[in-house]
Parts: sequence; C-alpha cells; structure tokens
Amino acid sequence: MRQVEDKGYLYLTYFLNPREREILENVANGHFLKFFFSPKEAEYARVIIAPDYYESSLEDFEISLLEITYPNKFGSISHRQILGTFIHETGLQRREIGDIVTGNGKAQIYVNSKLRDYFLDKVKEINHLALRIKEIPLSERIEAEEKSETLTILASSMRLDKIISAGLTISRNLAVNMIQSKRIKVNYTEMERNDFTLQDGDLISIRGHGRIKILRQLGLSKKDKIKVEIEKIDNRKGR
Repeated sequence: MRQVEDKGYLYLTYFLNPREREILENVANGHFLKFFFSPKEAEYARVIIAPDYYESSLEDFEISLLEITYPNKFGSISHRQILGTFIHETGLQRREIGDIVTGNGKAQIYVNSKLRDYFLDKVKEINHLALRIKEIPLSERIEAEEKSETLTILASSMRLDKIISAGLTISRNLAVNMIQSKRIKVNYTEMERNDFTLQDGDLISIRGHGRIKILRQLGLSKKDKIKVEIEKIDNRKGR
C-alpha cells in the first residue's frame, strides 16, 4: 500500500478468492487507492492496486483463458482432476490459476498469462484422456451454471459438523467423517475441526456436494434449536 501511494507503483496480485479480496480491502481501508478486479464475474480474480488516477485495461491483468477439449465419448474430466493435473504437472501453486468452468463437453481455465506457454507445454492428458488445449479470447468464455436455494435449517449449535449435518440432511457422524477426510473448506481454507464455530457470512465448501453459505441466524425455535438461514449452492465450477 505504501509503495503504491508513495511511489505510484502499480501492483498486480495473484488470483485471489473472495475471502482474500475482502481481507485486502480491509487492510486498504483509509488508503486513497483504486482496486480493479478481473474477470469481475469470476470467483478467483486478480486485483490491481493502483494510484487513484490510474485507469485499467483488461490486458493489465495478464490473464489467459485456455480451452480444453477431449474425446468425451471415452470418459470425462472433473474440475478437481483439471486443477490437480495443472498443479501437479507444472509444480506451480494454486494462486497462478483462476476459475475452472466446464460445459458443452469442454472446459476452460484462467491462468497467469506469463505462464501460459508453460501450462501448454506441461499438461498433455487428464484422467488418461489426451487433451487439446489452446488459448482463446476472454470473450469466448463459458458462463458458469449455478443453482442455489435459500433454506432455513435447525441446528443445536453453530458448530461446523452440526451445520453440515442439518444443511445436507445427513447424520452428524457422516459430517464429521467429511471434515476429518479433508473434504471441507471454510472461507476457502481447509478445515479439520468439527467444533469450529461458524458466523454469519461464512462459506462452507463441501467436496462433491457444492457449498453452503451462512446468511444469518434467526434466533431460537420453540425447542431451543438455532434457526439459521442458509444458501445452498450447486455449480459446475467447484472449488
């Protein structure tokens, strides 16, 4: 922040998730800076921190969109397989990769444009399926399909295992197993504590089951259960 303010530097971040962007904006509170997010509709986005006189262009974000096609009559590839392969084959970190969207028998992945050729050279197959990967214009991106519903659930407490159990209508033991099997993230961070206390606004990502967002607590029921309004989200991007 000081470098941008004092020296007029332009700073481009890695791909950040919404929680990281929220922290960034909180840290910057009071600084007379501009923030630009791209792609604006994406979950993982790069951020430009700049002096207040700066005007951004899309090229400044250094993002490339790669399209993956494969012989889908022989099998399919999931978001998790794509992300795992791109990280494993290149040895790079998650922060160099943005959203992954699947649909219409193909997949698209946002990457740091400076590493585009490295990704193209290293990734040749996923799930034993030969791939064809090419860069395409950002204007040809697939719009992610997302379905959500707002529900009110009853839980004995705001513990992570209790909310997952109520939100998915499963036993608490199964919810605990999901947590201990490292299938749960809270606000994009892997969580292994069954007794972690959730707050309004927290986002639970459950591998294979979508996500649950805590909207607000609505007080107690007649049987002293906590009434919690949640949003259940099912999408094709996965996290």
